[in-house]
Amino acid sequence: MKNLITLLCLFTLGLSHAQSGFINFDGMFAPTVFIDQNTPADAYSDGYVTFTGGAEVLDCRSFTITGFSTPNALKFNPVITGTIEDILFDGPTSGISFNAGFSATPGNLIVEAFDENGASVEVQSFAIAGSGFETVTISSTRVTRVRVSLDQPGYVDDIAYTRDPLFNVPTLSQWGLIILGLFSMIFAVAVGRSQTKKLFEKA
Repeated sequence: MKNLITLLCLFTLGLSHAQSGFINFDGMFAPTVFIDQNTPADAYSDGYVTFTGGAEVLDCRSFTITGFSTPNALKFNPVITGTIEDILFDGPTSGISFNAGFSATPGNLIVEAFDENGASVEVQSFAIAGSGFETVTISSTRVTRVRVSLDQPGYVDDIAYTRDPLFNVPTLSQWGLIILGLFSMIFAVAVGRSQTKKLFEKA
């Protein structure tokens, strides 16, 4: 019985534990120009985050930008890649942040977050000077998709996030109800076995 309770507690804590992740597109070779690109952004994913859109991972050290983790970043060019990239999370996610910026030309950045039901839950817009990065922080919880739109050649890098737990950690009173229910089940099984044993003995 004691072991059963311990396993139940460990299982509950495991499902309620939030896990953090970080993607900076580094650690793999990336070309410096779009024409040489042959590795999709998903190759740099951790398995929980995927990307849809035309943006490509490039080695950006030679570009006129600062404020990102070198060498690689997710690079946009409206003519080649289009202006929109969706960042998809394989489950409800909170604490999302990333760096975004432009090359020499100032531009406008629009970020929209969607929840697990596909509803828009947050929209942010930024006017960013050239050669600089803006840190974008999504305050909404239970997010499963973030759409990034840039109207000039730009970059996204250093994506941080926290996976939401499957459910919240039970309170003390809830733990009490869980344990009480478990004891009740064990008691009912024990009584049932005792009565069955008595019936067999009488027979």
